[in-house]
Amino acid sequence: MLPSVIALVVALAVIMSVGRRLAATVDVLADRTGMGEAAAGALLLGAVTSLPGIGTTVVGALGGDAQFALANPLGGIAVQTVWLAIADLLYRRSNIEHAAASLENILQSLVLIALLCIPVVTYATPTLRLGWVHPASLAIPLFYLYGLRLLQRLRRKPMWQATQTSDTRQDEPDDDADDAISTTRLWWRLAALAAVVAATGYLIGQGGLGVVAATGLPSGPVGFTLTTAITSLPELVTLIAAVRIGALSLGIGNIIGGNAFDALMIFLAVPPICGARSKRMHPQRRCCSPDPRS
Repeated sequence: MLPSVIALVVALAVIMSVGRRLAATVDVLADRTGMGEAAAGALLLGAVTSLPGIGTTVVGALGGDAQFALANPLGGIAVQTVWLAIADLLYRRSNIEHAAASLENILQSLVLIALLCIPVVTYATPTLRLGWVHPASLAIPLFYLYGLRLLQRLRRKPMWQATQTSDTRQDEPDDDADDAISTTRLWWRLAALAAVVAATGYLIGQGGLGVVAATGLPSGPVGFTLTTAITSLPELVTLIAAVRIGALSLGIGNIIGGNAFDALMIFLAVPPICGARSKRMHPQRRCCSPDPRS
């Protein structure tokens, strides 16, 4: 039990220490590349802050614990939505969603809603299978890629513009950004921070499974609460950091993009879960059928 708790505490400390630096790095890259805060928040920041959750999900899936593996991304979506409410309380000038109004965040929210509908379809049609997976599971990454395509098209030909008010913050390049650091060095810094954040996913996954084994608690609630709260902390830390430096669209995009990557974790978890279950139940078979009890 003690090693598991130590692993979770270490992961928590690492996440808290790199959050602000991560938000500042992506904010500068959003200006340098012309990507914009909303897109950079969803694609770059959202991807990096989702790495602990991805690692935790894969660890649980490789261990054959489907409830733990799937509870983490679903709980992450719920917790990260709560982070928006916390950020709204910290940003006292106006409603933060209004201040960060952007067409990119609206579109990404619609894509997220569509991604969340797919698991509902799989739950309602449990007898449908393509090999050892549900066909709808394969649609998750395809629909996400289609959403990226729509986002690219939207930036070239926007269908509408957000109405600017006195409380709306426009996404403009920061003149105070550190020009002494090259763009290449910024990408390397982002990669290094991503590697550190990703390593915490393994610690959280092992620590969470250790808590389940030591306490006898159901793996589903542990994954939905304890490990989800820790793996979602990068989103909270970077969101607060983005609000403090005035990169509101970056912070909102981070949450929406992080939720989209959480939905992708469901697809990532299916092959490891199947492989682990197949090796345990049928050592001579290469594929398996879903166990209705999972």
